Amino acid sequence: MKKRNYIKLFSSICLGMSFFVMFFLTSTNLMAKTIKLSFSSFFPANHYVNTEEIPGWIKALEAATNGRVEITVYAGGTMLTGPQTYDGVVNGVADIGVMPPGWAPGRFSAWEVFDLPGLYIPDAKTAALITWEAVKKTKELQLPDTHLLFIHSTGPGAIYSKKPVRTLKDLKGMQVYATSVTADVAKVLGASPVGGGRGEVYIMLQKGTIDGDISGPPEVLLGYKEAEVIDYITLQAGQHGVPGFYNKSMFFFMNLDTWNSLPPDIQKAFNEVNDKYVGEAGRIWASHQQEGLDFAKKCGVEFIELTPKQAEEFVAPLLFMADEWAEKMESKGIAGKRILATVRAICDKHKK
Repeated sequence: MKKRNYIKLFSSICLGMSFFVMFFLTSTNLMAKTIKLSFSSFFPANHYVNTEEIPGWIKALEAATNGRVEITVYAGGTMLTGPQTYDGVVNGVADIGVMPPGWAPGRFSAWEVFDLPGLYIPDAKTAALITWEAVKKTKELQLPDTHLLFIHSTGPGAIYSKKPVRTLKDLKGMQVYATSVTADVAKVLGASPVGGGRGEVYIMLQKGTIDGDISGPPEVLLGYKEAEVIDYITLQAGQHGVPGFYNKSMFFFMNLDTWNSLPPDIQKAFNEVNDKYVGEAGRIWASHQQEGLDFAKKCGVEFIELTPKQAEEFVAPLLFMADEWAEKMESKGIAGKRILATVRAICDKHKK
């Protein structure tokens, strides 16, 4: 009798252990399950954003999550074209996307602050650090229907043209590619802005639809081969552009349902990687500005180098735009004055 009871007890223990092992293995398997995400990038497949910046970020995420996150990049607008990217991510066509705020005019009004003329933006890395610090301090810069991952910035831009631009008089009447705030810059300086996606600019210049481009950093000269279809570059001597003329920021974002579905430890890994990667993204962009200028020289483009005083001729007429922008935001119920003051203070800190 006792022997039979021992056998029953032993069987029960074995059965319990089996269930425990099965539960443990199942739970471990679920925890270790690979999370597969799609990333839509409008940049050409061979652009350094797709060959260097995004792969570096993905590698950092893989290390931080022990390989539990797998991201597939769809480059060159094969999943979503540039201007479609934000809505495409919101609607779940892609999990992650990248886009400049200016491609959705009026939708990300607070982000226009980073493109305003007159701000101290000496290079792409400093621009990225300024932007990210401001984002962390300003609730209006959070994205309403996606999760903001990280950003990069272009740094100061120049003027790329078919005709020489040595003075403001030369710019007047020209048709130039310009979006968002730089469209307003073009109008103030007497040029006519023409919009569109970045991938369209090469063809517009080639066909003569536009006379120039004032909405891109030097990297577009190589990354989009723009140097092949222009004849002149106007910039401040010793700089990658004209400091204070304009800057461009872009944000990387994730579908909100996708973000909310991620385990807390994965979200934590994303946040930690993103905070660290902003500086690296800025370094990558800064390094490629010179490459764009070098490519333009190989293409025979003539460089018009302005003295600081001559460069000021282009910037001075634009200085009123920042305060005017702040007033405009206030009329929309957005704290434009506070946002501008925050960004100016961060810019001033980086001057020191």
